[in-house]
Amino acid sequence: MTFQFPIATFRPVSNARQQIVALFPDFGNAAQYQIIQTLQKMQESGWFDQLTGLKLIVPVADIADIPTDFSQRLPSSKLHLLLSEQQCLNAEHQTRLRHLRSEGVTWIVAPDDVHAEWDGAQSLCYSIQDALPANARLRISSMHRGTHLATDIPDAVSLEQMKAYGFQWFEGSYPYVPAPVQHQADQSARTRLLKLLGLVARDADTRELEELFRQDPNLSFLLFKLVSSAAFAQMTKVSSLTQAIALIGRRQLQRWLQLLLYASQANQAGCLHPLMPRAAFRASLMESLVLRSGAGRDAGDSAFMTGMFSLLDVLFGTGLEKVLSPLHLEDDVMEALLHRKGLLGECLQIAVYADRRWNPEITQLLQRRDLDSTAYYEAVQSAFQWVNQVCKEL
Repeated sequence: MTFQFPIATFRPVSNARQQIVALFPDFGNAAQYQIIQTLQKMQESGWFDQLTGLKLIVPVADIADIPTDFSQRLPSSKLHLLLSEQQCLNAEHQTRLRHLRSEGVTWIVAPDDVHAEWDGAQSLCYSIQDALPANARLRISSMHRGTHLATDIPDAVSLEQMKAYGFQWFEGSYPYVPAPVQHQADQSARTRLLKLLGLVARDADTRELEELFRQDPNLSFLLFKLVSSAAFAQMTKVSSLTQAIALIGRRQLQRWLQLLLYASQANQAGCLHPLMPRAAFRASLMESLVLRSGAGRDAGDSAFMTGMFSLLDVLFGTGLEKVLSPLHLEDDVMEALLHRKGLLGECLQIAVYADRRWNPEITQLLQRRDLDSTAYYEAVQSAFQWVNQVCKEL
């Protein structure tokens, strides 16, 4: 199979609460005209209309190659261009940028020379792969109207430093190197959640589920909150745990509990655990990919579970096999999680690549699964849209 359009990966950009606010598409070695063509195809398919609440931050290699009719081709309100500050100092480029701004196009400027500052910059993007330039904090503090982005953040400690420096948007591998959790405080909640997942998996009696919920007032509160949310929009008032469990249904209860494994480990009040959106994305993307491969609903549920459980070793700081042992999962799920084998294993590997820097192996895996670029982009859109929705409910 050859792809009609280049395959991109999408690195999430989060706010201080760890909600995803934007995506950083990475098209690998694709030329700028190919990237624009691909984005146009996505626009024609309704991709941007369905991806509500998120923007794409599109790197621009050469400002001179931005079409003057850019705003007619693509939805300006859904995009931020990422521009080299050095290029912005060129007079001809500035003329083009003034025209684009009059058409509603917005951008973020990436400083690439400490001695070259463009006075038209309002929002800045700094990669922290190397040390921040000496003038970075001063520039950020002086630009109150802008939204400033720090990329390539390696760990949770660096994330907190970037918050202190005044950045509002954050990208990097920091979710996979989380801050230490209070293991003693979290152990009982984690044990109850794993027990509940085990009970749901074997279709236990509702009374057994209710008994575990009664042991955790916070878990019970969250269940009532979920059932009362817009996602369920119940017309009748919920008066008991039995009623709440019946209303949500076993399938949705299982998925919600999987999400709570991550949500319960958040270190800061009001913030999501950084791993939760990543695990939720893997789960939703895997489900979509498996269903698009022709498998049935049960396989889709297994794919969702596989994606959700694939980061529990990072979350709990212990081996994945040990974390999963109380759940007695099916062999194909365990083979996928531990060895990346089978249909689930290949779809998990696609999901792993899909929100990282571009890796050519993702195209090979998609070809092996006979998934074209249209199916892939639709699956990515659906997954991020679901993540965006579910994170608002927690």
